[in-house]
Amino acid sequence: MNYLLAESLSKSFGVRELFSNLTFGIQKGQKVALVARNGSGKSTLLKILAGEEPPDSGKVVLRNGLVRGYLEQSPSLDPEKSVIECMLTQDDPSMHAIRAYEQALIRYEKTGLETDYTQLTSCIQKMDQLMAWDIESKIKQVLHQLKIYDFDAKISTLSGGQVRRVSLATLLIRMPDILLLDEPTNHLDVDMIEWLENYLSSADTTLLMVTHDRYFLDNVCTDIYELDRSTLFSYHGDYAYFIEKKAEREMAYQSETDKARNLYYRELEWIRKMPKARGTKSKSRVDAFEDIANKAFRMRK
Repeated sequence: MNYLLAESLSKSFGVRELFSNLTFGIQKGQKVALVARNGSGKSTLLKILAGEEPPDSGKVVLRNGLVRGYLEQSPSLDPEKSVIECMLTQDDPSMHAIRAYEQALIRYEKTGLETDYTQLTSCIQKMDQLMAWDIESKIKQVLHQLKIYDFDAKISTLSGGQVRRVSLATLLIRMPDILLLDEPTNHLDVDMIEWLENYLSSADTTLLMVTHDRYFLDNVCTDIYELDRSTLFSYHGDYAYFIEKKAEREMAYQSETDKARNLYYRELEWIRKMPKARGTKSKSRVDAFEDIANKAFRMRK
C-alpha cells in the first residue's frame, strides 16, 4: 500500500537539472534512505515530498487521511515560545490538556491562590480523563534523551543544534504516518544517535531520510533510493549491498557507453564518406546518428 506516491517529478535550478520525470512510491512501514552525491538534489526532493517546495512538473500524492512530518536541516520555531510550549502546540485534546495543566501548575506555584488551585485541580481531572499523564512523561523522556533539560527555556536562548533537537523531539512525539528526515543525526552525540536508532527502528512508522551516516542507515533502514544522473534507483538491502549493486550498474553503464562510442565513430566515418545520402535506408541511418551520439557522450549530471 503506497503511503506516498511521487509522479513524474522534475526540478531544475536555471539550466541545471536536478532530476527529471521521477516516479516512485513509499509503502506502509517502509524505511528508506535517500542517497546521492552532494548537490544532486536530495534535500530539494525531500522538501517537495514534504510539500514545502513545488516541483517544476509532476505531483506528490499522499494517501487520504495520512499525516506527514518533516525535519528540515535548519528548522524554524517560534523564538518567544518555551521548549515545552513548542512540544504542546499540536492540535490534539491530550496535548491541549497537558498544556493547560502545565500553565495552571506554573500559575499556582507563583500565586498560591485558591482560585488557581481550583483551576489546577480541574486540569488534573482532565488529564486523568484523557489518560494524558503517559504522554507528558513521554515528552519529557524524549527531550531528556536528546539532552534538552530546561523545558521552560525560550527557543530564542537555545543554540541552533538545540532548536533542531527540539524540532526532532516534536516529530517523534507526534509520530506522523510518514516521517521525512533531512540529516536527523546532525547535532547529536553518540549516545543520542544510538537512542534515535533504537527509537526509529522499533517505531511503527513509515520513513524516508537523507543521512551521511552509513551505520545509522544500516541500523534503521531496509531500503535505499539512490538519486544519480537525475534518475532514481532502488535497492532492497543494507549499504554494502547498495555499493555492490551500484558498482555492477556503473560497469554496465560504462560498457554500454563504450559500445555506443565505438558505433558513433564508425557511423561518423560513414557519414563523412557519404555526405549526400539519398536512399531511404541512408536517411534513416543519418537520423539515427544523433541518438547514437547522445548515448556515446552522455555526461554525468
